[in-house]
Parts: sequence; C-alpha cells; structure tokens
Amino acid sequence: MQTSPANFSTRIAARKIAVLCGIAIALTLAAAPDVGAQPANSPEFVDSPQFVLFGGAGANLSQGHSQGAMQLGASIGQAPPNKWAGFQLEGGYIGPWANLKAGSALFSANYLARWKIGRGEKFLPFVSTGYSRLFDTANAINFGGGVDYQLGPTDALRIEIRDYYAFSEPRKQNLALRIGWVIYLPD
Repeated sequence: MQTSPANFSTRIAARKIAVLCGIAIALTLAAAPDVGAQPANSPEFVDSPQFVLFGGAGANLSQGHSQGAMQLGASIGQAPPNKWAGFQLEGGYIGPWANLKAGSALFSANYLARWKIGRGEKFLPFVSTGYSRLFDTANAINFGGGVDYQLGPTDALRIEIRDYYAFSEPRKQNLALRIGWVIYLPD
C-alpha cells in the first residue's frame, strides 16, 4: 500500500507536534521549583489571574465517523478557589491529526470554577463550560473538568478532559484529554 505525499507530510507534521508537546511538558516539569514544603512567608498566587498553554489528543466524531484529533491553544482567566465566580477566555485549534486543514481555529468564553480542598493541598479540581466559536465550521458549547497540580507558588500542571459539541450544521463533537502548563500572574 502506497502512501500519498500529502498524507505522508500530514503524518510527519502530526508527529512533530506530538514531539514538541512532549518536549514542552518535559521542560516544564524539569524547570519546576522544588515541590517540597514552602516557607510560611512564601506567597501563593492561586487567586491571581492564570495563563495556560495546553495541548491534547482525542477524537473528532462527525456524521457517524470518528478520527484521531488534537486540541492546541492558550487561555487566560481568573477563578479564585471556592468562590464559584470565574471566567476563562480561550483561543486555539481543534481538528483531526490526519488532515490538519480540516480543523478549525476556535475562540471560547467560559465559566470556570475551582476548589481548593485543604489548606496544604496541591490539587485544585475545576469545571468549565461555555460558548465556542469554531471559525469556518460552527457554533459550539464546550464543557470539561480536571485538576491543577501546583508545582510551585506561580505555576501548576493541568490535566483535563474537554468536549466541544457543535450544535449547528454539520453537527460534530471533539473530545480530548489535554495537558497544560498554568502560570499564575501575580498582581
């Protein structure tokens, strides 16, 4: 079975993106400050605005067909823990690995809520939902949830599941497991 040059180059591009995401995550973890006990006067910035770089893999479900897909992008928002009042603005790309041109740029405006369970706890679970505009494709709703693991006072590792459901024609769904690097922006 022969592979067309266009299909081959798309697979190479997808592998490069996957390798770059892996390198970014490895560098983030390597550069993370010691996660041991912090001095009492060390500030925590979890109440501050947050900037997140994310990437992930999943599936694109459309008209009875499914294919491997990716989600890449960045977001900015603020959601003080245990306050039930937060927001997030997100931009990025979602689409199939096999045909990068078939994907779509996206912009989302979301509600975001996070909780800090215990005083010394490094895990902050969160949920998010909102409206997404998938440019050249459709309008969608999105929802998801996950957990932020604090690496230090100013950054965290985010693991989440995110689903975009396009309610206008053509109806489709894009579900992915995403990994992100959260940077808290102190005042």
